[in-house]
Amino acid sequence: WSPQMTFLYAATARSLWSLSVAVLLGLCLNGHGGIIGNILEWKIWTPLSHLTFGAYLIHPIVIFVWQLADTQKENLSVLGTVMDYLSVSVVSFASALALSLLVEMPCSRLIKVFIRRDVLARRKSEEAGLQEGVQVKEGNVDRQGLALLKMKPDNSMDFNEYQQLYGSTGSRRKVRM
Repeated sequence: WSPQMTFLYAATARSLWSLSVAVLLGLCLNGHGGIIGNILEWKIWTPLSHLTFGAYLIHPIVIFVWQLADTQKENLSVLGTVMDYLSVSVVSFASALALSLLVEMPCSRLIKVFIRRDVLARRKSEEAGLQEGVQVKEGNVDRQGLALLKMKPDNSMDFNEYQQLYGSTGSRRKVRM
């Protein structure tokens, strides 16, 4: 390549790559990702993402301990470098798996239980208040309670129901509460 092309590539390659990933992400989030969006929605990516993120967080510690355990000078060779890389990778992913199973999964299950219990208790109290003949006024607090009752299990509400409650205008999509 010419020096101008090399300069142009070096100056714009990372920015254009980041922009293209951002555009792809925006398309996927808005439902226009096509086959790439469908592949990214597979459930297999969830545990793999937890595992790789955990390995990403743990690997500096593993490398540091690995280097501290070395008692002699390092002889650089291709085989030695490959063995070090594979050893650090295996230990990092094994540690990430252990932490995910012993810490992350139990904590996330506990959080889900407490959040679900809180939401169900709030809905039951609102239903009981409305069934006993409590008048729903035009204030924000009462409309919020009515909104909780009209929400679907995925915590969303249709646009028409939202507009009836709050009288606002906007795009016709599900409204997250």
